Amino acid sequence: MQNPSAVNADMEVPYRLRLGDAQGEVLVSGSLRVPARGEATTTEWVWSPQLSAGRYNLYLEIDPENAIEESDEGNNTAQSEVALSADLLVNPALTWLEHGTGGQATVHTAIQNNGWAEARNVVVQVRTAVEGGTVLAGATIERLGRYEVSSLSLPISLSQAGSAVWVIVNPDGTIDEVRRDNNTVGLQVAARTYSVSGQVELQDYQGDVTTVPVVVQVRQNGNVVRTEVLSLDAQGGYILYHLAPGTYELAFKASHWLRRVRTVEVVSSDVLGVSVSLINGDVDGDNEVSLFDFGALVAAFGSAPGDANWNADADLDGDQEVSLFDFGILVRHFGEIGDE
Repeated sequence: MQNPSAVNADMEVPYRLRLGDAQGEVLVSGSLRVPARGEATTTEWVWSPQLSAGRYNLYLEIDPENAIEESDEGNNTAQSEVALSADLLVNPALTWLEHGTGGQATVHTAIQNNGWAEARNVVVQVRTAVEGGTVLAGATIERLGRYEVSSLSLPISLSQAGSAVWVIVNPDGTIDEVRRDNNTVGLQVAARTYSVSGQVELQDYQGDVTTVPVVVQVRQNGNVVRTEVLSLDAQGGYILYHLAPGTYELAFKASHWLRRVRTVEVVSSDVLGVSVSLINGDVDGDNEVSLFDFGALVAAFGSAPGDANWNADADLDGDQEVSLFDFGILVRHFGEIGDE
């Protein structure tokens, strides 16, 4: 209540809160002290409506009998709509996505009714978009009373999900609600990834394989989507992490070995046993064993680490010198070409 006048009225004034309009049922009545000039006061009432669900008008009148003489008697009333309806919401703290196998996942969620009225036949959907989109899963809650919570687990296929999904309650607005801005929660769909592992054999090599970096190109549809440098263990074992489901070509190449390509299909689990054997002799790294490699080996022949003509890539067997043993490896594989 506000007193915009220049007059102080040191008294109390009656008020009535009605349902509907000026002739409606009196819900609350009492008196309020008139605020000092230029000031305002606030008050509140507790009302326990015995009404069916719906939207109602509340009508408030101050000084209904005009006990106080005022310069403007036309501003003593106010009205507002109140919704005695459900208030359905998707609880974001209790909504998450659980990855499964075979490209499947489960959306877990909790649907709450924070409104005054119960809700029946509450539709819940998991969709690819808030407006429109594909319905991936759905359920109907038969009854959700005031302040009740219903937990749901809805299976979906990730192949249809895209990068995000939305959990939506009352998607078509068939249930009258106090508000609709809390009916959706979005979830990012991080694709589950898997590993590929196996062994890389470095042919004709007597050195420490753990010191030899192996570059692997991850290709899809002829395009390189990722390049990794693998560190081998003492047995030549490797693990390539974070591959989403799909078909890949893995192209393995080490310094003086020829490239080998393996096709791998990642579905719903880690892929084991993807092994390759790399042919030695590619001194110049052009993916074939040719006269150019022969010339490079001749230039480094007889050298050891520290010599001016030392070339580590000509030390094909890894014994820390370029010798006839390395010539033997090159001759044995002369003319070989690696995979593209």
